[in-house]
Order: sequence, then C-alpha cells, then structure tokens
Amino acid sequence: MNQQAALGDFIFSIHKGTAFDSWLRTSDGGYVTIERAGRFPASQQVGRGLDALTVAGEIIGLEGGDALNALRALQASGRPQSLVMGSGEVLGEWKIMRVIERRSRVLDDGEGMVTEFTVELEAYAS
Repeated sequence: MNQQAALGDFIFSIHKGTAFDSWLRTSDGGYVTIERAGRFPASQQVGRGLDALTVAGEIIGLEGGDALNALRALQASGRPQSLVMGSGEVLGEWKIMRVIERRSRVLDDGEGMVTEFTVELEAYAS
C-alpha cells in the first residue's frame, strides 16, 4: 500500500488525501543546568527526555473533518499507537498529544474545502 506512515489504524497517504507535508522530530539530550554561586553554571546529564514528533499537512476536499475525527478517536482511546513509516521502519509507540485543525474556504454548511492539520505526538514510555 502506498503510504507515508501509519499511526495505529490511521494512514497518512497521498493516495488517501491524508498526507503530511512536514515532519519535525525533537530529541531531548537530557541535560539540565545547575546554577552555582560565584561560578559558571554546571551541566548535568539526568537522562534522556521523550522524543516529540509534529506532523502537519493539508487535506483538500470535504473529507478533512472526517479524517481528523478518526485521529481524535484514536486519541480518545487513551492508548499509545504504533507508528510505522511507509518504508517499514517501526518507530515504536506514541501518544497523540494534540490534533489541531484549521478549516478554510468554508462553505455554507461549515465544511471547509481546505483543512490544515497538525498532529503532535510524544513517545510512549512504560
């Protein structure tokens, strides 16, 4: 199947019209700064933080709200979701922290012809 990635049952795909066009992954090195009187602050490694991932895209057509509702249903389940890239690379389990939706070219019924979305994920650690 042609897909960019699968988050649980949700498929990010150009073919399905649910493609993302940007990907931002942040990894925390686990350093903190400790202030010291009369000296420069010290750095200390306290353990890696959880990775964060933000994907954003645009859905053209009236199905944008339905696609994002499917993501919200996964979010509402309260369970981490597996993230697998279209290449087959398994990135592990992730929590859906936020689903952000912006509609434009809104019709009389409130549906947007263009739905921009941002999905914020955080790695799940048990």
